[in-house]
Amino acid sequence: MIEFDDVQTTEDGMYENDNGGKRDSADGKLVYTLIPIPALRRVAQHYKNGMKKYGRNNWHKLNTPEDIERYKQSMYRHLIQYLDGEKDEDHLSAVVWNAMALLYYEEKDEEYKNGGATWTRQVASEKILRSIIEDMIGYMIIVQGGSFQMGSNDGEDDENPVHEVTVSPFMIGKYPVTQKEWQDVMGSNPSNWKDNDLPVESISWYDAIVYCNKRSIMEGLTPCYSISGNTDPNRWGTVPTSDNSIWDAVSCDWSANGYRLPTEAEWEYAARGGNKSKGYKYSGSNELGSVAWYGDNSGSKTHSVGGKQANELGIYDMTGNIWEWCWDWYDSGYYSKSESRDPRGSGSGSYRLLRGGAWGSSAALCRVSNRGDGDPYLSVIDVGFRLCRAIND
Repeated sequence: MIEFDDVQTTEDGMYENDNGGKRDSADGKLVYTLIPIPALRRVAQHYKNGMKKYGRNNWHKLNTPEDIERYKQSMYRHLIQYLDGEKDEDHLSAVVWNAMALLYYEEKDEEYKNGGATWTRQVASEKILRSIIEDMIGYMIIVQGGSFQMGSNDGEDDENPVHEVTVSPFMIGKYPVTQKEWQDVMGSNPSNWKDNDLPVESISWYDAIVYCNKRSIMEGLTPCYSISGNTDPNRWGTVPTSDNSIWDAVSCDWSANGYRLPTEAEWEYAARGGNKSKGYKYSGSNELGSVAWYGDNSGSKTHSVGGKQANELGIYDMTGNIWEWCWDWYDSGYYSKSESRDPRGSGSGSYRLLRGGAWGSSAALCRVSNRGDGDPYLSVIDVGFRLCRAIND
């Protein structure tokens, strides 16, 4: 752990630690080189504010997985409230306090549990900042709930009628699922082009829901998907390569905290920039080449995620690179009968929704309102997916 007394500042106000400015995280997945001193001090101050308001004694309540999840959800809610325009510092203090409570029990280290002031002084360590950044605003982006006009009057017939939709807060992947993320969970890589940072492709809709539940189980989260009453993909049997009525009857527990595919409405809301939307035609710009790898600039292949400009929410590659699976069944007439709040598509169908366009797509197919579809059992070299998670009240 790094204490304030140990910090060595550089000319630009950053710090270096004693192994040359680079510290490997325990799991080897993340390396931090420099963290701003003001950020360290701000975290420490908000921890103190949270201690005054909530008290450290409440931490004894973290005894079960349900307690831990409750603290995480509280942390997410306070962050959403902080980001929701008013910038109330009390909410940020609550975010840091909840994060600290979780780390306190994660460490399982008597030095910290009994250290009192020592723990307080070391609150501004790299690990705490890593946890806050990675868990809340790292590979998942928190999308504040809101209302938007879904569809378009300038596109295909299935994009009509334009209608108002309200979505609840949720988290969505900053990037499409990469090949490394897929390999870490599934142990194989079906992609045509191979590289850790490339989006995984050649993924069927059935493949995607298997990944979601397997990763959820690996990370101690509650799986969202259930087939024949079972949430363990190892008991679902072989992933179908043709139409399968049992797999098509999969159900989703929308209150579960595990990974899932976004609904079509969630996807379009996020692609449009959520409540920060500037009304762009593509996700993040009216200039397609600045935000997307598509037919005119991709060289007929996928590219590393995050290589183009992000949209208003800091989400990358929602236009181009690969098509992305959504939860919903495709229904060309669904917009005329859609629910107004958190719509989840028709109850049945033949094809699942695809959104965003891909490396070989025309500009028209890359519009944020464009609706694609595909057989749920097909694996195609321009199709992948992006993760989503619920934020429960």
